[in-house]
Amino acid sequence: MSGILLSLVLAALNQTMVSTAMPRIIASLGGMDLYSWVFSAYMLAATVFVPIFGKLSDQFGRRPLILMGIGFFTLGALLSGLAQDMPQLIVCRALQGLGASAMMPVSFAVVADLYPPNERGKSQGFIGAAFGVASIIGPLLGGWITDHTSWRWTFLVNVPVGLLAFAISRYTLPRPQKREERVSIDYLGAASLIGATSSILLLTSLGGSQFPWISLPSLLLGGTGLLLVLAFVGVESRAKEPILPLDLFKNPIFTVSVMASLLTGIIMFGNTMFIPLFVQGVIGTSATAAGMLMMPLMLSNVVGSTLSGNLASRTGRYRWLAIGGLAILAGGEFLLTRMSAATSNPQAILNMIVVGFGLGLTMPIFVLAVQNSVSPRRIGSVTSLVQFFRSMGGTLGVAGLGAVLSHHMAVEMMRAYPTMTAEAMPSPQALLSPDAVAKLPEAMFVALRQVLTHGLHNVFVYGLVIATIAVAVGLLLKEATLRKSTLPPLQKAGEELAAEGLSGIVLRSEDEPDLFGGSPAKP
Repeated sequence: MSGILLSLVLAALNQTMVSTAMPRIIASLGGMDLYSWVFSAYMLAATVFVPIFGKLSDQFGRRPLILMGIGFFTLGALLSGLAQDMPQLIVCRALQGLGASAMMPVSFAVVADLYPPNERGKSQGFIGAAFGVASIIGPLLGGWITDHTSWRWTFLVNVPVGLLAFAISRYTLPRPQKREERVSIDYLGAASLIGATSSILLLTSLGGSQFPWISLPSLLLGGTGLLLVLAFVGVESRAKEPILPLDLFKNPIFTVSVMASLLTGIIMFGNTMFIPLFVQGVIGTSATAAGMLMMPLMLSNVVGSTLSGNLASRTGRYRWLAIGGLAILAGGEFLLTRMSAATSNPQAILNMIVVGFGLGLTMPIFVLAVQNSVSPRRIGSVTSLVQFFRSMGGTLGVAGLGAVLSHHMAVEMMRAYPTMTAEAMPSPQALLSPDAVAKLPEAMFVALRQVLTHGLHNVFVYGLVIATIAVAVGLLLKEATLRKSTLPPLQKAGEELAAEGLSGIVLRSEDEPDLFGGSPAKP
């Protein structure tokens, strides 16, 4: 657990530290037009490969995948700190994302191997808490390092931590057992999944900014993504060891959990993106203070995640926690829709606390539910798929909600300035710069703030609709008794008999793996 927690905190800290250092990075390396790609390259790699590495961990064991992930991540951090221009930095960030795509899902699968489902919630709650703490410390640490040393150390500081995590994981994680049979790898499924996901993420990341939504690049990316999704489904239906076994969707617990994760991903990433915009642009708080105001959301997320995991472990029940968390989240989204230009910082903080607590309650539960509903040989696959759908929801949701914001701001601008051409209209972006605000005429300042408030109000309304749908989906979640062992029932019974002196009887399940994703055991 120490190695797993260290590697996960490493990934979480790095992402938030880099966000703080980006202005200095641009000032040093230039390439303002490539600004978004520093994040997009990381997120693309960190999302696309998640299901692939989750499946491979079931086939080859957790240890080699964890070590590979930490190795790629640490190497990417070292090279990022040495980058001499933006293209180099972007490639190195993609390498870090590749490492993170192995570290994240496989770490949760290791927890599933270490603890039975009735104890697993507590450990997953601690992991959620570690993420929350990293999210709070990261911006502060990144700012301090950038101000007192160099932006390069926001990357280089990860190298010794990564080496320590690698050493601990290499020493403590059991080696997977040797496999007698040849492993079947779903190469076609991996290729079609990478192509489909990359096309969709590139469309949502670049559409509306680098090129119009209705344009040849959009049509090419969208059409390619759709065709490759269909190809992926066809390949998976015939693959011997599919990355996404389609029969999983016959399991109602899995289906409900990935749908709920997709929806909560939209809300989580959307709020992270648009609440600071409201606090800075509408309420008029500085960027530094806005970052501090996000801390209550993170802290309440930590509290909710820890509480949820512990309650699930103690009671053996998780359905009511999932539904309750989604209901609280919907309540928080309703409070966000009530915000206006008259909203104070304390009111915004209260709303963020409610949203963060609701999200925290749900985050460990859906992973726990799917892990408990499948055989141990599929733990890596289902864990990675829940995280994959949450990340996809976040990426698609931010793009969709961004389009909602742009559309409603444009409509409101036309209403405020009916005689102006689009090129001559002032931009609400001026509200984010104290110097620009000081130069605005009072009437224009009021009008721009109304435009931004109107646009963000509609974003939060859409968030409330999505949260309400998530509650309806959560009501469909079935509850299965949390298992009290990580071992398959027949294997556990055989070991108990052997312990009583019946050494000639060892019952082992034919279709269940050994610990940490070893090969299917022979009876």
